[in-house]
Amino acid sequence: MKNAGDNFDKLYVRNMVGGHKNTVEAFLNYAVNGKDPTVKAWAQHMLPTLKHHLDEIKSISKQL
Repeated sequence: MKNAGDNFDKLYVRNMVGGHKNTVEAFLNYAVNGKDPTVKAWAQHMLPTLKHHLDEIKSISKQL
C-alpha cells in the first residue's frame, strides 16, 4: 500500500490541518464581512470551536 502506516497518518493529518485552516479562514471572513446577520452571528459563535479544532490537529501534527 502506497501510503501505509506512518506515511498515511502524516498525509492525513497534513490534509486535516489544511482543511481546518481553510474552514477557520472562511468562517472568520463571513463573521467579519457576512451580509446575513443570522449566518454572521452563527459564524462568530462557531469560530472558537473551529479554532480549537485547528489547534488540536496542529498539536497532533507535531507529534508525528
